[in-house]
Amino acid sequence: MKYKLLGGGVVEGATPEEIIEALRRISFNPGRVRQEFMDETARACYLYNGAVINVDEPKTFINDLIRFGFLIPEETGDNRRD
Repeated sequence: MKYKLLGGGVVEGATPEEIIEALRRISFNPGRVRQEFMDETARACYLYNGAVINVDEPKTFINDLIRFGFLIPEETGDNRRD
């Protein structure tokens, strides 16, 4: 699935882990490991607008980024209503 980023750009991945790796590839601060990236991203989100992003699991991390508007799922032809 493709996701628009709040700050511009698009990432794509079939799993939460793939989405996180796509985010890391375009990040100014990719971290040494995935967990470090998630921790730093959550901190930045909190500083940006007070959003508390769960970093316990990749799935909850991505769901929280969506919930707080940092990732916006792109609609596909399969999802749109006419």
